[in-house]
Amino acid sequence: MTTQTPDAVRTPMFTQFGNDPFSWNLGEEGGEDGSGNPGANIVGSAIGVWLALNGYKQTVATIATVFNLPPAMIREAVEADYWLLLSPEEGADDDATFVESEGM
Repeated sequence: MTTQTPDAVRTPMFTQFGNDPFSWNLGEEGGEDGSGNPGANIVGSAIGVWLALNGYKQTVATIATVFNLPPAMIREAVEADYWLLLSPEEGADDDATFVESEGM
């Protein structure tokens, strides 16, 4: 797993999701919503693939570091994806909230 060191500063590629949760926004004909940002469901799918390759259960904080996105965006992407869930759903901080894949 790649981790971010304190002295490494990375700028996120995007800081909000696109208007269409299912759009890649890569300029495909008819699939562009004009935002230039991927949809929450697309990022959720990417998180699901990453989880499959990394043990199916990781914290929101870990995923936020790996994807270089704010934890709130990770939570939003997880909620948008059909197969992912947060455990516990509410009340825990990002280091204690796990993202899991349904049925795995």
